[in-house]
Amino acid sequence: MRLLFIRHSFNGLTQRLYCELSRRNHQISIEFDIADAVNEEAVVLFAPDLAERLAATREQRLHDDAIKPLAAYRQEELQEMHLDGNFYGFDPSYHVARYHFVTHMPHSWTPRHLARHRDLDWKVPV
Repeated sequence: MRLLFIRHSFNGLTQRLYCELSRRNHQISIEFDIADAVNEEAVVLFAPDLAERLAATREQRLHDDAIKPLAAYRQEELQEMHLDGNFYGFDPSYHVARYHFVTHMPHSWTPRHLARHRDLDWKVPV
């Protein structure tokens, strides 16, 4: 995979990222973020067909939006959330699970498919 890496400095984090991506055989081009003109030139040199691809993507999005706007998808999702009752209903399990996720509360039990060693007939593999 070809990657264009635009950054302000080549500090520890960017060096680690560069090393890891290089280890995975990615082709990396590194450019300093000096000015907008330099960035634009780097993008044009790295991917000459990028403008055409972005235009095609923009055109496809306009076409898709003409068929069914994003607002319609959002309205359908909200209606489904109301009908299912999972989010707005009387079942508090979603809210409890969300609270535990947000507060980083550890799980109180390990799921059975992960805790095979707790099965009564489990034997140590040889």
